[in-house]
Amino acid sequence: RYALPDVTGAFLVTLGMILCFEYIGKKQKSYLLGAAFAMGLAVSTKYNTAMAFIPLISIPFLSGDQTDRKLIPSLLVMILAGFVIGSPGWLLAPHEFIRGYLYEARHVTVGHLGGHDIDWLWVLILIWRCETYMLVVIFLTVAYAFYKHKKEDIVFLLLIVPSFIYIGQVEKKSIHYFLFLYPVLALFMGKTV
Repeated sequence: RYALPDVTGAFLVTLGMILCFEYIGKKQKSYLLGAAFAMGLAVSTKYNTAMAFIPLISIPFLSGDQTDRKLIPSLLVMILAGFVIGSPGWLLAPHEFIRGYLYEARHVTVGHLGGHDIDWLWVLILIWRCETYMLVVIFLTVAYAFYKHKKEDIVFLLLIVPSFIYIGQVEKKSIHYFLFLYPVLALFMGKTV
């Protein structure tokens, strides 16, 4: 059931983050523009992947270079281009898409069985129950990023921490909302070894 949107979204977010890391290392704007396009495509497949916009848009501010900040309008255009190419229905049948989006936005706030108290730990509990090793990877990776605190680490944390906060407050509790982060976590853990 989750294979198509979640796997595609995870792939595109991972591609976008790899391109962000390449930009940080090489400072070629084509990497950052490619990341913006990939992340726009990601959101067209799964809306919760929009959390990847946070690190993407933060990169020009982390550099301290004014010329990097001039990239922000271009990044927004590339995000929009990726989104529209991935979901042309927003242009062809906007009322249907808006109606579907509003239904999903409402559905996420009440969950499958009605409203629940917001429990920020449910994400960790579900990951522990389903994929214990992944929770260990998450903790080690996040701890290492806080410890190293280089630009790449900050960009990584700007994806993981806000995503955890957002997903943790959603009342429709399902581990699949966190799946788009798994490849990035694995990639970053591999980088730290």
